[in-house]
Amino acid sequence: MRFCCLGSGSEGNSLVVETDLGIKTKILVDCGLKFDVLEERLSDRKVLASEIDGIFITHEHGDHIRSASKFARTYEIPLFMTHGSFYASRDNFKKIKFLSFLRSDKIQTLNGFKILPFSVPHDAREPVALVFQDSKHRLGILTDAGSITPHITKTLSKLDGLILEFNYEPNMLKKSKYPSILKKRISSQFGHLSNNAATNLLKEIYHEKMQVIVAAHLSQKNNTPELVDCILNRVLRDSVKIVIAGQSEPTGWINLI
Repeated sequence: MRFCCLGSGSEGNSLVVETDLGIKTKILVDCGLKFDVLEERLSDRKVLASEIDGIFITHEHGDHIRSASKFARTYEIPLFMTHGSFYASRDNFKKIKFLSFLRSDKIQTLNGFKILPFSVPHDAREPVALVFQDSKHRLGILTDAGSITPHITKTLSKLDGLILEFNYEPNMLKKSKYPSILKKRISSQFGHLSNNAATNLLKEIYHEKMQVIVAAHLSQKNNTPELVDCILNRVLRDSVKIVIAGQSEPTGWINLI
């Protein structure tokens, strides 16, 4: 299994996950980037848009669905989302030909590739995070969650790789020029994960076979890549690869071995 973050942050999120179980399968998670930017970044990573086998939407906020409908219609790609996400944004998806609904804790299989959606606390209609599993590896994706529940901790156990939200540093958010109502939303139990919350989760689920941690959805105003990198290097062993996903350019391909 390998994956690449195409863009991560409040201006747009998308990543691609690939496995080969006799048939190569490529799945796009979220389409929050502009259509032409998404095409360009896929091309930069040698992926043709027509090769995408499915698009999985975590929730209906604009930075996750901006180009989802156009991308799915243009390339006739099956789209997967929860009922809640669909109904909260149904005007965007009226002309979709291939639409399937996800149910929390029910595995969806695509060419033998197993994808497990599970509920997370976020201020959307029916948001989910995802775990991808092939014959060898488990990859977790958790962004846009305001707090860590016991179910999240349990579901993200025994991972080989994890893409994890490190959205904000609490003191930076507190001192920021954001309106108080926005500060409350971000830091609420249904907002975004702070560096502290993400770190505490890592301490709970870390194990010796974990290969890579990708810090994602960093606030450009209330966090810094340098701070997150420092935190991760304190918490993780040298054997764990650390990657900081950004907004302006994709990561390289990250392989689970």
